[in-house]
Formats: sequence, structure tokens, C-alpha cells
Amino acid sequence: MQTDYDYRRYAVLYVDDEEMALKYFEKTFGKDFWVITADNAATGQRILEEQGDKIAVLLTDQRMPGEKGVELLQRARREFPSIIRMLITAYADFGVTVDAVNLGNIFRYVAKPLQVEDMRTTMQRAIEFYSVQRERDDLLSEKLSMLHNVIIADRVVSMGVLAAGLSNKVRNAYDAVERFLEMAPGRDRDECKLSALSDPSVWRQIYEQVLEQASRTGCLLGSLVADGPTDAPVQVGPMVEAVVASCKEAYAGIKIELSAEVDTDLPQIIGSEPLIRSMLEQILQAELAVLAYGSRVSVAANVAKTGAEVSGVRLTIEDDGDGALIRATRNVFDAVGTQTGNTAQPGAAVLVVYLIAAHHGGNVELCQEDGGKTKVTIELPLTPPAFDPDVAERSKQFISKVLVNDSLWDRLLAAL
Repeated sequence: MQTDYDYRRYAVLYVDDEEMALKYFEKTFGKDFWVITADNAATGQRILEEQGDKIAVLLTDQRMPGEKGVELLQRARREFPSIIRMLITAYADFGVTVDAVNLGNIFRYVAKPLQVEDMRTTMQRAIEFYSVQRERDDLLSEKLSMLHNVIIADRVVSMGVLAAGLSNKVRNAYDAVERFLEMAPGRDRDECKLSALSDPSVWRQIYEQVLEQASRTGCLLGSLVADGPTDAPVQVGPMVEAVVASCKEAYAGIKIELSAEVDTDLPQIIGSEPLIRSMLEQILQAELAVLAYGSRVSVAANVAKTGAEVSGVRLTIEDDGDGALIRATRNVFDAVGTQTGNTAQPGAAVLVVYLIAAHHGGNVELCQEDGGKTKVTIELPLTPPAFDPDVAERSKQFISKVLVNDSLWDRLLAAL
């Protein structure tokens, strides 16, 4: 019978402690199938770890020295769920059969000695089933990737609309959004389990997650301009100390060390104290949401200089994490990749930090240093700039620099 399947495209891994059984199996089926053999469960596990994406079928003997076949099948089910699993044994053991079905979720139970034609047909059906699963997973992966792209594109365009809406109350809103997008990390590979995507409820959950993140981000950004910020003299040093002191209890609750170091000669700056306070609170709350138990965060407030001249204030927030804060920024516009309900809020908080800094004519630099440390540097000038009277022209510049920026889109949409 002619088929469209290439039975040598994926491998069959046969595990048996009997050397003659391995040689017989390879000699009998090696012409029709890609056969890989292992003489014990440990070697079989190592081969799975090294070549798991190339193996379609795992056949293992039950009674072997050391780990038994059922135990190997159970671990393979957990670590390589798409591989078709079969148990081979020469012993009639009802308990082993039940364990193989319940723990290893086997495709078939095969008795020794092997019936050649029956075994050949069984492996053909197993590889066909595996191939269909792979094709399904590829289609689901493509569907997820397309959904990713649509949502990301929509969110990026929406950020341009957001900047336009904020321009009457927030200075340099376009610049802030542009810098945030330039900082945001590239797209990771889809982490969703493809097997779960065949469940329609998963897609409903993704849709609900997109709406929830949009709502959270909107509420956070809405609070930015709710009171109509006004400029006045700001003593940054005491404000930093007060914000850090107010956050210490929450940090101590999950054993995160929070410290502050403030220069005694910080200059007074002109700005909105409620917004600057909110900016520092947002970044510290974002750190709290993404850092692991036992981490450390330090806050420094220093004099910023241009040459010998005092130009403003520099705030530096540094953690010893693994770049989680940077990754969280992506979830502002990439809801499909979000695995928890908390990561949207830190990402939106970082966007707010960019907007507040830009409103004061300042700049934000967010980077991951050697050793995994994340460093946020915020520079605020002594005096904020005037509002840009030509918002329409700035909108055109945003379109040309962001919405038609091929390199930006390549980075945001391309999986690593």
C-alpha cells in the first residue's frame, strides 16, 4: 500500500538490556525505520534529552537492571509528551500492564517474542500518529504566531494614539513612547504548550487576558493626568527617602532588601512632586512584583552634571535579579506571551516612568548589566521644557520613526 509518510523521517528509540535483542531489532527493522538503540534506561533518557525532537516512538523493555521500563515511560510522558510510548516484555504481569497504561500512558503493550509484521505495522501506525500530531502543532504554532503579530501591531499603533491623547497634559509623550519601544526586548519563542491550544477555552482565556491587560494599562495611565500636574519646586532627596521608607515593609514581607543612598547636596528642581513621587513608587512596585524571594534593590539619588555644571538629579534603581523587569515591559503590548496575571502591571508601570521622566524633560535608561543585574537610570533636569506647540508635526515624526520603522517591527515581531 502506498502512503505519504516517510517512516525514516523520525526515529524509533528501542531500549533493552539484552544485546542480542537490540541487534535483532535493528537488523529486522533498520531498513524501514530510523532505529536508535540503548542498553539501559539511563542511556535511553540521555538520548531522549539529546535528540527528543527527532524521536517519534519510544519502545522499552520492562525488566532491566536499574530503572524499569515503566519508570522510563513515565518520565518520557512528563518530559516528551508527544513521543509515542510502547512497553515490550516477555513476562505476563498484569500489574506492569496497568502501571504502563496509568503512569506511562502507552500507545501499545507488546509481548516478546516480537511478531515482525505486527511490530512493523504497529510502528508505522505510531509514526503516522506522531506525524499528524507534529503537523497539528505546526499549524497551532503558526496560528499563535499570527495572533501574536496582530496584537503586537495593534498595541504599538495604540501607543501612538495614547501619546496623542496625552500630549495636552504630558510633555514629550511621543518621545517617551518611542524610547520605551526602542528599549523593549525582542519577542521570545511562544511558551504556550501547543497541546493546550487545541482546547477552545485556551483561546478564550487569551482574549480575556488581552482585555484585562488593556484595562490595567489604561487605568494606570489615566491616573497619570487625572489631577492635571503643575510645576513647583521639588526637594528630591527627602522625597526619595520617604518613598523608600514607605516601601520597606512590603519588601521585607518577601525578604527583599531595599536600601537608599541620597546625596546631601542634591539641587532643588522644578517639576510635579506628585508625579516624581509616583514615578519612583511605580518602579519600586514593579521591582517588587517581578523579583525573586531574597533579592536586593538599591536606590541612589545623586547630583547630575554636564561637565562641571550641575544639570539636575540622577536616580538609579538597581536590582540583582535576572532581567525580569526588562522582560515585563514587553507584556504591555504582547499579551499572548504572558503567563501570569502580574506581569502586565510592571510593564505598564515602566511605561509610566518613561512618560513622567519625559514630561520633566528627563531621560530613562533601562538595561541589564553583567551578572544579570537590572539598572534603571532616570535623569531629571533642573527645569522642565515648555510644551511643544506643534503636536501635529511631532505626530508625523512618530509615524515615520516608529510606525514605518522596519528594524523596530522586525525586532518586536521576530521570535528569537
